[in-house]
This record gives sequence, structure tokens and C-alpha cells, in this order.
Amino acid sequence: MILTDRDERDLGADVLGRLVRRRLHTLDPWNAVAASFGATGFDSSLRKLPELASALLEHRPPSGYARTPGAVLDRDTAWLAFCEHVLGLRGLDRDPQAALLAWLSASQADAVVAGLGEHLAEGVWEWLDDRAGDVSTFAANLLRAGRGRDSIALGLSARLLLGHDDLITSRVRGRFEAITGTKLTDSALSSLTDAAERSAEDVDRARSDAVLQELDAGQIVYRSDFLPSAFAARLARAGEALLATLDAPAELTAAADALKTCELHRDSVMQAPRLDAVRMALRLARFLAAPRAETPASLADAANSYAGEGAFVDMARRLMWRGESEPSLIRAYKALDDRLLEVREKQNRRFAELLADWLGSASSDPRIIAVEDLLSTVVAPLATRHPVMVIVLDGMGWATWEEFVPDFDRLGWEEVIDERVGSRRVGVATVPSLTTYSRTSLLCGETRTGTQKDEKAGFPAALAPAGAVLFHKADLIPAQGSTVAPDVLQAIADARTRVVGVVINEIDDALSGGLLPDRRFRVAEIGPLMRVLEAAFDAGRVCIVTADHGYLVDYEGKYRSSEGRSERWRPATGGTEEGEILLTGRRVLAGDGRVVAPWTERVRYTTGKSAGYHGGATPQEMLVPAAVLVPRGVEIGGYQPAAPAQPQWWDEGASVPELALVRGVASPVDAPPREPSWIAELLRSSLYASQRERFGRTAPDDERVRRILAHMAARGDRGTVAGIAQTIDAPEHRARGALAGLRRVLAVDGFDVLTVSDEDVLLNRNVLVQQFGLGGGNKT
Repeated sequence: MILTDRDERDLGADVLGRLVRRRLHTLDPWNAVAASFGATGFDSSLRKLPELASALLEHRPPSGYARTPGAVLDRDTAWLAFCEHVLGLRGLDRDPQAALLAWLSASQADAVVAGLGEHLAEGVWEWLDDRAGDVSTFAANLLRAGRGRDSIALGLSARLLLGHDDLITSRVRGRFEAITGTKLTDSALSSLTDAAERSAEDVDRARSDAVLQELDAGQIVYRSDFLPSAFAARLARAGEALLATLDAPAELTAAADALKTCELHRDSVMQAPRLDAVRMALRLARFLAAPRAETPASLADAANSYAGEGAFVDMARRLMWRGESEPSLIRAYKALDDRLLEVREKQNRRFAELLADWLGSASSDPRIIAVEDLLSTVVAPLATRHPVMVIVLDGMGWATWEEFVPDFDRLGWEEVIDERVGSRRVGVATVPSLTTYSRTSLLCGETRTGTQKDEKAGFPAALAPAGAVLFHKADLIPAQGSTVAPDVLQAIADARTRVVGVVINEIDDALSGGLLPDRRFRVAEIGPLMRVLEAAFDAGRVCIVTADHGYLVDYEGKYRSSEGRSERWRPATGGTEEGEILLTGRRVLAGDGRVVAPWTERVRYTTGKSAGYHGGATPQEMLVPAAVLVPRGVEIGGYQPAAPAQPQWWDEGASVPELALVRGVASPVDAPPREPSWIAELLRSSLYASQRERFGRTAPDDERVRRILAHMAARGDRGTVAGIAQTIDAPEHRARGALAGLRRVLAVDGFDVLTVSDEDVLLNRNVLVQQFGLGGGNKT
């Protein structure tokens, strides 16, 4: 055998005559390539590309290429191997468009392609055109322009051009086409941007900001769900929309839409705290759009108004301030808080006046309860029938309590109310509302001043003859580091100890720090609270959750010089100044029964700043929950489930007309929407009656169904679990039960009409209309 690179003309007749069959046998490199794939033959069209064969042989892995499924090496397999092993372009078999963009963006693609021969380069782009279509054309043009690394950044920017034909978009599109050297149809742009979003890495998203500046696309960047700067632009639009609601409540819809666009952005999960702040701001804007309640005539009226609405305002105010950096949101938050301060100061002044009257009179109302009366009025009677747990969360006002409420519901606790009262009881702290006065009075069952030692002795004495024991912080958490001391858990499990009390200080302790506005209060994050609740639940105890006082968040409060060193009260020497009130009576435990306390939020008597203060005469500081909770399914004679506490404006789907009718006030904007006719048609249908009968007791009654569907129809066929609970006047867990029953009733032949997630509820009205043959599905 002789190997030569000469042809037959060079060899001559004499040499040829010595060869087999007197001719030179040419070796085809594709035979060797096919063998390296485990194939015995190859597609004849590959003969036109000897350069491809040479490249594959040169870059052949030591163990050969992956075996072909058949006996013949086909064109696509050869090019896929070339792209992977020669160009470093991987993933074409799975997602060719995304793979191509990722390769351009992350590799030295221009240098690799420049090293190919002209014929081979033309061949690979021709094949890529078949695989990736217009994205391949876009990529090739970018590579020629030396912009390969910007391929994904430009692809992400292409989203801004879709679905719009205004002048700004046209100008940006012109610059885009000049940079890329490609004119793409909307369909091709859509494919490009989808591929870019599938392949983008953080470096590509970061690079997009420079590309956006080059495109001068800042005015339309908000259209993207993907670009980092788009999230900032959407937050800015949300801030502008929130500002607009202050003078035009009808703009609430636009503000809600602006929030939804923020929630749709890729960064929304990572930026959840900022979005939560926007959500709270929107709720506050809805609150301001709703008419104010009548001026309360008694402390009980004022306390119940605060528990049912004011506490939600304060919770939202605190959570709205989160160190925002977006200028338009900062302006919106500041403007909202200024407007809210005006409302709150009027309410606080009236509350302080009513508090002063109540302290000086013998009037009583079962809706409010002095903290020192809680043991005798609520705990002792319950302890005769059920073992009881009393949890004192030091410093927990009503706003903080409302943060905890959803957690208690999720943990299986149900709030119940005394049927004789007919509403939640609101606890009233002593004056001043300080631990040394109010907590000692609460735990000893009488107004007095004291320490933990006095509380530990006074608690069982106040609850005699029932067995009672009290645990403070040092008793709860052992030195060994376990979450709750064994003797505490043993006492909770022992039904012979009729009342177990625990004092948890984390909320009050947090006031001395500077991060309170950034903190969400959750059951699982409050020291031993979760473990104590679990033990009480397992033991079947009735749980009474209360506090000794609340607190006032520091919103730019001002120092005012005074005698003494207390934060929010001073001895009654001399007269009162602006924002102060004189409080006297037997429940005033300092200053010989006479103190001056501020009703305004903006005054403190200490030079040092804290996250929050207490001791003053505001409902934030003076009012505490006296909640009675039972493990779900446990019934207590004389008690009934509590109705949802959230105000109407807290519901994210509430419309302006609904807000205007919260208290029966005629709407200045519009009349409430009529109930859609299709709801009555559904409830009359024979199929619905059949479905209701099929599911029996688990099916909700017609009146609840009507309320749920009307509530959702008014919100574009969507709602929240909390909003629906409010609508049907039921706790959230019972609302979930009603929704689960309705979902089964409406699911004819297994087709879901109602979808319930953690918080949101969606109605597929098209399927509903079709399933039940309704003729009025589009009527309102």
C-alpha cells in the first residue's frame, strides 16, 4: 500500500500500471468521520463540505463522537457535533435560538468564526438559519458588526418594541435596527426576545442598561418584565400613580394596575419587601378615599373604631416605610403620611378626650375592659370549664396584633367572642401605659405598681382557687438553649394547672432598637411563642392573647423638655401644652393620680431616640387585644366565632364606589355595580341544583355563593380569601372551606371553574357559562 497526496497525472502510466485495477483509489474523509460516530455510511450531501469533515476529524474526541442512532451519519448530526466541538456552541438540539444567543454573549464567538474558512462559515450559518430562523440572521449580523456579546442584552430590549407604534417606539426601533443591521418583523422580534429571556444570565441583564442608553429607551423601559431598570421604572410609575390618588380617588384603579405590573416583573420576588410597602401604601390611599366614620361618642366607640380600622392604618403606615430609594415612591409615601397624620391627629385628640372622661367617671361598656379586670372577667370564668393559657406579649398594641392574626389562623386557632358582648373586647392599659404599672396590674388583677416578683405572686393569688402559674422570660428559655424549658411544657400539658401564664418580651425589647419599621412581626419569629402555642394546642387549652400596652412608632418625633425622664408622660406640674392632655383618676398610677400625656404622635420627653415609645394617651399606646382563641373545632359555651376584622379598604380588589359605601355614605364617584344577572341564573339552574345535592353538606348555601360570586364579578372575576371572608362574614379558614365546597360544586366533569391559591381566588367565567349553559354570562 502506498499513500500519496499526488493525483494520477503526477504518478504517470508506469506507476498506475502497478496499482490494483491500474487506478488511484481516493480516500473519502467522510468515511473516517462516519466511523468516528459509529456509522457505516454518511449522507451524500456531506461530500460538498470536505472542510467540515476535516474540522470534525481534527477535533474528534479521544473516544470518538456520540454514536448515531442509525447506520448513516446525517447532516444535522454532523453540524451539531461541529458546533459543539469546534465552535463551543452547545444546546442547539434543545433550544437552538437560546443556545445561539448564549454562545454569542458568553464566548469569543467572533474569533472562532473568523478562523473558519469562508466556505465552512457560509455552511454553518446556512444550517443555523434552518435551525434558529430569524434569530440566526440577527446573530450573524451582530457578529459581523462586532456586537456579539450584546446579543442577549439587545434581545431583551426588543421586548420594548412589541405591541406599540407610537413615535417614541418608532425612534427606538430605528436605533435598534441601525445597531443590529437587521429589520425584523414583530413575529421575529417576539421570537428573539423570548429566546433572550430564556438564555439571559445576570451579566446579560446588567449589560442591558448600557444598551438601553444607546437605544435611548428610558421612556419605554417599563414595558419589560425582565430588564433590571424596568423594575425601577415600574416602581417610579407606581409612585406617580399613588400621588395622583390623593387628589383624585378615581386614580386608585391606575395605582392598582401599576402595582400589578411591578408584581409581574422577574425581580418582584427578590424585591418583595419593597412591593409589600407599595401594597400597604395603596391600601392607605384607599383608606383616604373612603369617608371617615362619625366622631365617636364614647371611649368604647373610639376603641372599637381603632381596633376595626385605625390599627390597620397604623400597621400599613409602619410597613410602608422601608428605606425606599425610588424618588417618586419617597414623595408618595411622604405625602400619604402627611395626609394620614392629619387624620390620625384628629382621631388621637378625640380619643384622649374620651379617655380623660372615662378615667374620671364610673361608666362601663363591655366592649372595653381595663387590663386589671381581664383575669376576673375573662380568664377565671373560662378556667372553671377549660384549661387556659394566658400569653402576655409585652408591648403588643392592636396594629401588631393584626400582623399576628393570619398566623394564628394558619396554625389552627380560631378567635371567638363572648356572645353577651357581641364584639371583640378591647383592653385598656393603665396610665401611664408602662410595664411597671400596666403589666403588673394585668397579672395581679388589680391596679398596682410592681415588678416580676410581684407578678409571680399576684397571678396565682388573683386566680385562686384555680391552680395558676406564671412564667417570665428567664423561666421560659433555659440555659441549655432549647426553645422552651421542660417544666413550662409540663405545666401546659397538665390540665390540673388550670391557668398557665407566660410573658414574652420581644416586642417591647424591639422598641429600643432602630429597625422596627423594617420588621414584620410573625409568630415563628417571636422567641418561644410558636412552641408555647403548639403545646397549648396539643393540650386543648383555651388561649387568651393580650398585652400590657402598645407602642407608638417614631415618625420624626420631636423632643420636648419636661420634668422626669419618661418617654411619653410627665408630672402634672403647671399647665398643658399643645398636643397634651391632663389625665386623672384611680387608674392613673403615677404622679399622685395626675399626669400629663401627649395625644400627638410628634412629642417625646427623652432626648434619646428609639424605634418606638409608650406611656402616652394615644390608642396606639393605650389599647391592647384581649383575644380568646380556641383550637379549631373546640366549642365554648357562651362564645361564638369572631367575624373577620379587616376593613373594606384593606381588600386589594375594593373599588372606589365600594369604599364610598363602606359606612352607608353615598358615593361621590359612582353607584355600586349591580349584581350580574348570570348569578341568579346559575342558582336557578337544574344542573347547579343537582351539583349541590351531589355534594350535600359540603356545598355552601345559596346566599354565600351569591355573595362570593358577586364579590368576584365586581373585581374582574378575581378576589382574595380575606376579602371573601369579609364579604360572607366568616373567619378566613371558614371562607376557605366555603370556597373549597363551591369549587367542587362548580367543577362539572372535572373542569375547574374556581381556583384558590394561598391568597388569591380566580373565577373562569367562560367555563362557568359554558358548563351551566348560562345565557347571561356577559351581563352585569
